[in-house]
Amino acid sequence: MINQEPAPQPGVFDKVRNTLQTGLLTKKAKEMSQSAQDKLQHSINFSKNLPYIIILCCGGGFFMILAMAFIPLVLLVPHKFSLLFAMGGGCFLAAIGLVRGPEKFFYSLLEGEKLKYTIAYGGSIFGTLACALVLKSRPLALICAIAQVFFIYYAILIK
Repeated sequence: MINQEPAPQPGVFDKVRNTLQTGLLTKKAKEMSQSAQDKLQHSINFSKNLPYIIILCCGGGFFMILAMAFIPLVLLVPHKFSLLFAMGGGCFLAAIGLVRGPEKFFYSLLEGEKLKYTIAYGGSIFGTLACALVLKSRPLALICAIAQVFFIYYAILIK
C-alpha cells in the first residue's frame, strides 16, 4: 500500500497568485478607473456648461424677481404672476439639470421617493397656468402657485 500524504494547504503566496489569476484586482482597478473617468467627464461637462448655467440662473432670478413684484397684484393679475413664476422655476430646474448632468438629473427626479413630488410639481405648474389662464380663478391660481413652491422644494432637495 502506498501512503498518500494529504495535500498541502495553500499558503499566502498561493492565495495571492490565485487572486491575480482570477482577475479580482484587475476588476477593482477597472472600477476605480471608470470612477475616475466619470468624475473627469463630469468636470469637463460642468466647465463646458458653465456659461449656460450662469445664463439660466440669471434668467431664473430675473423671472422670479418679476414674479415677486406681482405678488401684491396676484389677485388682480394672476396670469402674469403664474407665467413668470413657472418660467423662473423652469430656468432654475434647467440650471440644476446642467450642473448635475441632464440625464442623471432627469432620472433622479423619477426615483422612488422623489417621483410623487415631481408629479405633484408638474401638476401644480399645470394647475397654476390652467387656473390663471383658462379658468380665470384667482384664488385657485394662488393656491396652485403656493403648491408649486412647496413641491419644487421637495422634488429637488429630497434625497
